[in-house]
Amino acid sequence: MRSVGKSNQDAAQARRPYKTKDDFLRWLREKNACQRRLMQVEIIQADRATSQALMVWANDGGATA
Repeated sequence: MRSVGKSNQDAAQARRPYKTKDDFLRWLREKNACQRRLMQVEIIQADRATSQALMVWANDGGATA
């Protein structure tokens, strides 16, 4: 195993981005927005499937008057 010198560790830590509260809150807002969009898509797909099922049920090939 290769040993890592103190200067290499310091350099690696200097390149690491620091996380802040603002970064976390931005990430959380983006995550919540994505989840809301997915829920809306699921609702739209469920409504479409329900309406198609009702159309098939209403037009079951029986006699029309």
